Amino acid sequence: MRKRLILLLAGLAALTATAQPTLDDCRRAAREHYPLVRRYELIEASQDFTLERLSRAFLPQVSLSLQGTLQSGVPELPGHLKSLLESQGQAVEGLHHGQYRAQLDVTQTVWDGGRNRAQRREAAAETDVGRRQTDVEIYRLYARVDELFFGLLLIERQTAINRLLTDLLASNRRQMEAHRRHGTATQADVDAVEAEWVAARQQAVELRVAKERYAAMLSLLTGLDVPADSTLPCPPAIRPATHAVRRPELTLFDARSLLADARKHSLDAALRPRVDAFAQGYYGYPGMNMFDDMMRYRLSLNGLVGIRMSWNIGALYTRRADLAALDNEREQIRTERETFLFNNRQDVMRLRKEAERLEKLRPGDAELVRLRASIRQAAEAKLRGGVIDADALLGKITDEHRARVEASVHDIELLKTLYALQILTQSPI
Repeated sequence: MRKRLILLLAGLAALTATAQPTLDDCRRAAREHYPLVRRYELIEASQDFTLERLSRAFLPQVSLSLQGTLQSGVPELPGHLKSLLESQGQAVEGLHHGQYRAQLDVTQTVWDGGRNRAQRREAAAETDVGRRQTDVEIYRLYARVDELFFGLLLIERQTAINRLLTDLLASNRRQMEAHRRHGTATQADVDAVEAEWVAARQQAVELRVAKERYAAMLSLLTGLDVPADSTLPCPPAIRPATHAVRRPELTLFDARSLLADARKHSLDAALRPRVDAFAQGYYGYPGMNMFDDMMRYRLSLNGLVGIRMSWNIGALYTRRADLAALDNEREQIRTERETFLFNNRQDVMRLRKEAERLEKLRPGDAELVRLRASIRQAAEAKLRGGVIDADALLGKITDEHRARVEASVHDIELLKTLYALQILTQSPI
């Protein structure tokens, strides 16, 4: 029974250890948790509204109007014709000055010169630009996540090193206290070791508070539960790809160029004529048979159908300025792209050199830690042999501690630099 309980506890411990979020988990969670991600839905909804409006452009356009007028003058028959008709007993009342009509107009676009297609293309391009701009803004989250994640890793390493330092000082304090009781060490020697032990405990408190702060910030950024007492898994060392840069900024530049092309198509479509079929019907007075309405007053039903071509050449007035503005926009996009790639190459080169420097320091760091530990152990052996030099011993312990701290800093900085290179050259998620 006891053996089963031990195995169960070990399994639970292993499950808890593996449940800690990895760097990729934190990056992915930050992307999904960030409030800006809702902009994708808003952009898609805006495109749907625009396309729905454009899809109805070829539906028949119907309008209804009511009109009543009182005219100062109306068409009349020539005087001799009117006299002739009256002499034959035909009464000619003439048109009334009050006229009324209820009219229904129906217009159907036959060809709009490509305007609708150009507007659809422009709407799609604007939507893509909005999506790519959001990609760029969310992409910046990765660097913030890395800063917090590797900061936590460094604090965990330093906490472990601090724990080792505290244990060493506690052990040597006991040795020094034993020598004091035997009269081979002074109280000042004991106090010197005690003071370093207290300082190490104080540093442990500062590290714990810093870890709590970093864990809270990472939890807030990612939406994940990152307890302050958790141990994050150290990500493996990677070798960022050396091929062409794949960044969302470049996709944004491409999307902006396509938007400029779409606007050029809209300018071209604005110059073409449009053809509409139309129908018009109205009930009122006078009707289309005006001569009959001169003989008698009556309301009638009238209608006509036809086809119309219209050509608005007003777009010619600003076309040269519009095309110049588009050319300027394309040139600006090209300049921004080249500037981005130039700066990116510089950042990549700087980080690669930094990674090479940190990589070269690793063997020396390991050797320095080994030597400092050996020197400290020799000093402790002297202490056990009765050779008392508290300041020298503390100096050796401090040197070893500093070497371990520097080695851990270099290790975490190397990992952070490699993953920063990944962000500079390609999308990590």
